[in-house]
Amino acid sequence: MAEENSSCIMAQQNHKQTYKGEGGTGEYGYFYLSRKKKLRWLGHVWRMDKDRRANQVLHWIPEGRKRRGRPRRNWTETVKNDLRVLEISWEKAEELAMDRVEWRRCVARCA
Repeated sequence: MAEENSSCIMAQQNHKQTYKGEGGTGEYGYFYLSRKKKLRWLGHVWRMDKDRRANQVLHWIPEGRKRRGRPRRNWTETVKNDLRVLEISWEKAEELAMDRVEWRRCVARCA
């Protein structure tokens, strides 16, 4: 049982090293892969019908008072930062995402 757990842990570490580029064979770092996945998902959600739950959540603005202190980092703000790296505005990205081929070309630039 202990040998099984240690081999599993070693496999996880090797997997992380491969994708982080720490002496591994991964072509891209883990950071860039996650950015690419987030942007691909964003394009997918934008192309959905407006009555789908994922699209509603994307455009939802909560009501009421905000909490004290520093605001938590949310998914939308993270994706907006990723778009800033690509020098694309939120509105322009939404427009680009309607054309799947063009959106994939844009997302491929981030990797």
